[in-house]
Amino acid sequence: MVYGREIYLPPPYPMKSILVGNPRLMKDINKATILNAIRTKGPISRVGISQLVKLSGTTISVIVDDLLKDGFIYEVGTDESTGGRKPILLELNPLAGYSIGIDLGETDSLFGAIVNLKGEFIESRRKSIGPSPNIDTIVSSIKDTIRELISNMAVDPEKLLGIGIGIPALVDIRTGIVHSASNLGIWNDLPLKTIIEEEFGITTYIDDSVKARAQGERWRINGDVIRDNLLYVTVGKGIGAAIIADGKIYRGEDSIAGEFGHITVDLNGPRCSCGNRGCLEAMASEGALVRMAMDRLQTGVATTLTPEILKSVGVQAIIDAARSGDRFAIELIRGATVILAAGIGSAINLLNPAVVVMSGTMIQKAWDLILEPLKQELTCRTLETPYEKVKIIRAGLEGEKTAVGPALLVLQEFFNYPVDSSTD
Repeated sequence: MVYGREIYLPPPYPMKSILVGNPRLMKDINKATILNAIRTKGPISRVGISQLVKLSGTTISVIVDDLLKDGFIYEVGTDESTGGRKPILLELNPLAGYSIGIDLGETDSLFGAIVNLKGEFIESRRKSIGPSPNIDTIVSSIKDTIRELISNMAVDPEKLLGIGIGIPALVDIRTGIVHSASNLGIWNDLPLKTIIEEEFGITTYIDDSVKARAQGERWRINGDVIRDNLLYVTVGKGIGAAIIADGKIYRGEDSIAGEFGHITVDLNGPRCSCGNRGCLEAMASEGALVRMAMDRLQTGVATTLTPEILKSVGVQAIIDAARSGDRFAIELIRGATVILAAGIGSAINLLNPAVVVMSGTMIQKAWDLILEPLKQELTCRTLETPYEKVKIIRAGLEGEKTAVGPALLVLQEFFNYPVDSSTD
C-alpha cells in the first residue's frame, strides 16, 4: 500500500539556471517563500506579504489563489483598512498536511509522533525495544510504530507529507544510510531511508537524533526566545550537542559536529569510552555520576546511598538522596554540574548562542537541582557579553514528544519546496 503524495524536491541547480532556466523551480521557491510568510506571520494579508517578500503583487495573488485552492491556507477575516476595501487575512491551514516522526533516543524505547502542518503535536506512540536491541528488532519496531500511527490517526493518509527518523548515529542525510550507531549495535551501512520508503511509499528523512531534536526545539519556540543561534545539549547516559548557527544546523565536514561529550575538561581525568581521558561524558553523565558514587562509597563516606541501591536504581537514587538532604548526593550533583558548566561555558564563548536548550534523561530527572548551580558557575566560565544575553532553558520536547523533532524534518523540507499539485 502506498500512502501520501509525492513531494517534488528539485535538485540543487546553479543559481543562473534557477533564475532564467527553471520556471517550475522558481515557482516552487516563490510558493515556499509565501507559505513561510503566512506560517510565521499569519494571519496576514496579501499586502502584508508583499511587505515581507520581494515579489510582485501579481505573483503573490496567483500563488495565494493556488494555495487557497489546494487547501494549504484559508481566509480568516479582514484587517483594518487604510483606504478602500478591507484586506482579507490569510492563515496556514494546520489540517492540510501531517508528518510522522520516529525518535530513537537514549532509553530502551522508541517514540513515534504525528504533527500537523503547523508542527503541532497530534498523537504519539511508545514502543519498548529493550536495553540491547539488534538491528532487526529496531527496524521492525520502527515499521510497526509507523503502521500504528497511520492506522489510528483520524486524518486522511493522503495528507501525509513524509516520515522523519532521528537515530543516535552517524548518518548520511542525503542517502539515509546509517553508517554506525555506537549505542545500538553494528549497523553496517544500513539503507534505512530506502527500507522505510519501500515499505510505505512515503518520502523519508533520516538524521542524527540530537540534531533532529534541536531543530524541533527551534521550531517550537521560535516566536518566544530563539532567533537563529541555538546550542542544544543533551545529558543522560551520554552527553551530546547540536549547533544551529544562522538558522541552519551545523554539521561539520563529516556531519559529526556536536560530539560535545568528548571535549576534554580534565587532562588527567578518568578514561572515557572513546579512549581519551577527562572527557565531559566521562565526568558528568549519568554513568559517570554513579561510578563516582560507587568509588567514594569505598572510602566510608557518610551517606544514605549503598552499592545495592545504586546498582538497582542508578542515578535516580542519587537524585532522590539529594532531594532528601543527603550532603554527599548533593555534592555529587553539584560537582557534575560544575564540570558541565565548564563545557557549556566554553561553548557559549565560542558560539555566542541566543539560547542553550538543555535536554536528556538527567535534565528531566534533576533540573531543579541543576539549573541554579549551573547558572552560578556559568557566570565564572563565560565572557560577560555572551552570558548576559544567553538564555538557559529546559527542552519542551521530552519523552514521547522527542519524536516531534524528526517529524519537523519533513515540514522543513516541505516549506522549502512545498507540494506542487500543478502539472505545468
